[in-house]
Amino acid sequence: MAIILSPSYRNAYDRAGTQKPICTDPKGKYSGRFIGITLNFPKFDSNGKKVKGDFKIFLASVYNPYEEELYQDFNTVLTSLLNQAPSPAVCILGQDINANVGIRNDSSNWGATLGPHGLDNRNEKGKWALQWLASQEMKICNSFFEHKSYTTHVSHLPPNLPQMLDIFTVSKECFPKVRNCRVFEGIPSDHGAVALNLSLTAIKHSGESKVTNGVIDWEKIQNDSETRAKYYTRCWELNSEFEILTYSQHMKNIMRAGT
Repeated sequence: MAIILSPSYRNAYDRAGTQKPICTDPKGKYSGRFIGITLNFPKFDSNGKKVKGDFKIFLASVYNPYEEELYQDFNTVLTSLLNQAPSPAVCILGQDINANVGIRNDSSNWGATLGPHGLDNRNEKGKWALQWLASQEMKICNSFFEHKSYTTHVSHLPPNLPQMLDIFTVSKECFPKVRNCRVFEGIPSDHGAVALNLSLTAIKHSGESKVTNGVIDWEKIQNDSETRAKYYTRCWELNSEFEILTYSQHMKNIMRAGT
């Protein structure tokens, strides 16, 4: 298990005091299954003006056990590890959850935890995973964004079914800052890579000039499915250029995508 930081995230780690990572017991049965660090980002509004305080993130990498007999016990250990995270800090977990959580439907009780997208193949461990995530008020980001593929692993056992084992989960306070969560092609592996796009600026903003319609045909974007699909794709491409996406830049990209 490891967490590799970009320069800006390394600066946030230094800003938090380069605190010792929180890990599972290196001599215990869950050695190497959890590592978490604290990041402190300076707060900026959408105009780039620094505001009081820091935005604190507890970022962790988690490898849940495959074995059913260990799964619930590991969740108990996981709870104790998250209780060590600094307060106040939002939590972001990159997890190989080793379970199939399925999707939300009309009769689902997991509306606050699970979205309507993904693979409809929940198993018993998936139920346990959802119960734990709900108790921690976490959301599975993969399931709240519509994409063509959600498969991060294909089972080695017949019938070799696709699975969404690799996920990003975030605390409910952090979720409004999530802009996208998707599978993408990473380094060669039997598991697919997952990217989470996060905006670190405040949603509220003031003092900016109003956005005008210009020559953008908003009616065509709304009513023509092909045009709308191209517009959404272009928005995603523009937003993906930024490691840290400000609200102001996001609004500019909305306009750029329509021209």
